[in-house]
Amino acid sequence: MLSYNLSDLYSVIGISEQAVSQHRKRRGRASLEVVSLLQDMDDYRSRHPGYQLSKYRSGVKTTIPGHYTWPNLIEGMVVAEINRVWQSDITYFRIGEHHSYITFIIDVYSRRIVGYAVSNTLESKANIMALSNAIKLRKNDDISKLIHHSDRGSQYTSKAYLALLLSHGCLPSMGSKGQDNAYAERLNGVIKNEYLVYRQILTLRDLKSKVKQAVQQYNTERIHTSLPGKISPNAFEKEILTLNYQRRPKVIIYAEGKDTTRHANTMLCSLPKKALQAHICPI
Repeated sequence: MLSYNLSDLYSVIGISEQAVSQHRKRRGRASLEVVSLLQDMDDYRSRHPGYQLSKYRSGVKTTIPGHYTWPNLIEGMVVAEINRVWQSDITYFRIGEHHSYITFIIDVYSRRIVGYAVSNTLESKANIMALSNAIKLRKNDDISKLIHHSDRGSQYTSKAYLALLLSHGCLPSMGSKGQDNAYAERLNGVIKNEYLVYRQILTLRDLKSKVKQAVQQYNTERIHTSLPGKISPNAFEKEILTLNYQRRPKVIIYAEGKDTTRHANTMLCSLPKKALQAHICPI
């Protein structure tokens, strides 16, 4: 059996023992970094299991048209602060052979879930609970300029729901199609497909617990590619407090068949064009 001196081998191939040692150290550090990164990814995926995976849609109907409707007040609107536009929608979640329902309210500007409720019926009391929670969350803020946007479901046209809105100076707004309520509808899919479908949910109580957990993770941890800096809604809300109106990114709400940038410029003609290019509704 032949044996070789490592120093002689290094000399033959033209490298030094020191270079080999440094290479080993670099590879060791790189390996540790990869392990750490994989651990971080596993940890993130355990809390947000469906992030960046393909989504599916269902045809279960949650909207029963109400007797009264309100005009769409937000089409093409420019938003540069929280508590200017909230959107709300209802989605279903199947537990065994039965459907339960989840109502969400999202602040369009920050993408923060400000209110939610879980119920085993489509009665308006769940929506009223979600709205009450949102108002409570924003109790230290002025919501008198708020526009609350939804579909034309009977839950949103109930006298009790409208009375609660109007008592705080908020204006109802309603859309006739899904794109008109895009932020809320997209939120439904995110919570269901990135969180709930990966959890063991056997009862309504389980669903309430998992929705609460998902909302907390969505608001405080989830990476939001639609937000400047790809930060969480809670972090974004804190960050914008340090910016004046002109420096804040602007949301231009979806307007079918219209040039939203031009429409926005007619509303805010003094706003620099660059300020209108970020944070646009994902449709």
